[in-house]
Amino acid sequence: MHAPPTDDQIQALVAAHGLAVGAVEPSPHEGSVNHVRMVGPWCVRVLKEEDYASDLYTEAVCVPALTAAGVRTPELVAFDQSREIVPGLATIYQRVPGAPLGLSEPLAEIDALVRELGRQIATWRSQLRALEDPNGWLDRPRGDDAWANYERAADRLGSEERAWTERAIRRLEAAPEPAAEFVHWDLHAFNVLTHDGRFSSVIDWGDAGFGDPTLNYRCLPAHWLPLLLETADEGGNFVGRCLYHLLAYALNDVHRAPRYATPYSHTGHRRWESLAALATRPPDAVWRDWLGDAPPKSALRNERGDA
Repeated sequence: MHAPPTDDQIQALVAAHGLAVGAVEPSPHEGSVNHVRMVGPWCVRVLKEEDYASDLYTEAVCVPALTAAGVRTPELVAFDQSREIVPGLATIYQRVPGAPLGLSEPLAEIDALVRELGRQIATWRSQLRALEDPNGWLDRPRGDDAWANYERAADRLGSEERAWTERAIRRLEAAPEPAAEFVHWDLHAFNVLTHDGRFSSVIDWGDAGFGDPTLNYRCLPAHWLPLLLETADEGGNFVGRCLYHLLAYALNDVHRAPRYATPYSHTGHRRWESLAALATRPPDAVWRDWLGDAPPKSALRNERGDA
């Protein structure tokens, strides 16, 4: 792992790109890929480990296209591959107001935020039909195999839950995969920023590329899906494919305690509960046909204390 950059290194990096230099502030929301520092209007990110270098190259390809298309995401100001001032790759972004939704307290206007997020997804799906990528820096998004995830989760499910899951997978795997489109592939609540209780921007495009467009929705709470798709104008097969990926993703952590206490993290058993909430109150017949009956409550759930 590269050592954290010093304030002097961060200021020298900013100055090397002809940008105004100010006091260096640590970011309260640093992830696993980059050391993050704030310098006046700039957000400076310096790679922590070389294993993650591909993420920065991916962002260098797609972020300028996203901002040009009108997607609300921080502007990429500089991509520094020199390693002369800091040991790792570095990026400088326009600083935007906001904090991760995954760390937020309950929001009064969450439905409006989810609808705006849906409009943002619809924007990049419609506008980014192709990108120049001569070096092959974009990722190739792909979904989980629901049966494989089910096999790994089977011992954490009660017998009625196993039967429900098998029925659901058989129904949902019939939904055909749509034509490839641009996909974020890591769009969860910690990569959505909010400001003053409203949507601010989408961040962290290091896994983006072209693939099944329903993968844009798989890491978000399942019960948000009807709101997210309001402006997408998609048919029933698209809904089924979204639900397939949501189920496969939820099976990773079913009956495991959430790793975060905030209401929008949707890790652990919350993924399964969110899917159950959608299946209990499907919006219309199309959704009911794909979801079937609601997942049964299991004694196993209560024994583990996850709900």
